[in-house]
Amino acid sequence: MDHAADLHALFAAATDDDPTTSAAALLALQSRTGPDIVEATLERLDHATPAMRAAAAEVASQLDLPPEAMDSVGTVIANRLLIEKVPMVLAALCGACGHFDRQALVEPLAALASHPDRLVREGVVFGLMGREDAASLPPLVALTADDDGDVRAWATYALGAQSESDDPMVRDALAARLTDAHDLTRREAIAGLARRGAPEAVEPLRQALAAGELDPMLLEAAAELGEPALRPALDALHGHAELTPWIAEALDEAIARCDPDAEV
Repeated sequence: MDHAADLHALFAAATDDDPTTSAAALLALQSRTGPDIVEATLERLDHATPAMRAAAAEVASQLDLPPEAMDSVGTVIANRLLIEKVPMVLAALCGACGHFDRQALVEPLAALASHPDRLVREGVVFGLMGREDAASLPPLVALTADDDGDVRAWATYALGAQSESDDPMVRDALAARLTDAHDLTRREAIAGLARRGAPEAVEPLRQALAAGELDPMLLEAAAELGEPALRPALDALHGHAELTPWIAEALDEAIARCDPDAEV
């Protein structure tokens, strides 16, 4: 099989209804390098079939591209964001934006933050995650209050763990999620505020630990805060049924850091 035919077969497999087949094909395509995979991906970003356009976006999101190809593929993705209507494809395009450091992508991504499809809004989070420019933060802040819990969790993670910003807008967004009914969102908010040394995180964290929430994310938050008020709740977790050796190590570290008399 020649190279072009091989790529054609892999892209066809990437749209297969069997998730195992499609995932294997996507991984194989994403590992390719050179002008042939770039050309094949660009062609399929404009394919008539939505499933193929989505697969091409998934491939583009992981390709190891030289600078000139990064620019050309990023430009095509930016243009597709403006005209694409199919939610499945939009979601994949949004996610692929995270692979490209292009300011031109931020505005179309932000415009999709209120899209009616949950997967598109989640894709916007992935596309904006890790960007530190002022224009990227407001849509992420808005998505921390999304109607969907998973979208809120990803947006809260993006702000709390993947952004270095510590301005009031970010802190307020994280603080607003401290009582979120979605457990992962709430924990991401606690962890994000703890990373910033925010005292607002202490009491929600103490309550979570006292309720038996043995989560490495929360143990790391306790270690970062080093707040003695957390020590009793941490001590009580030593009898937790799900305590594994590596979690026990994280627990001991948190206890040590929350003990003002301990040498850390």
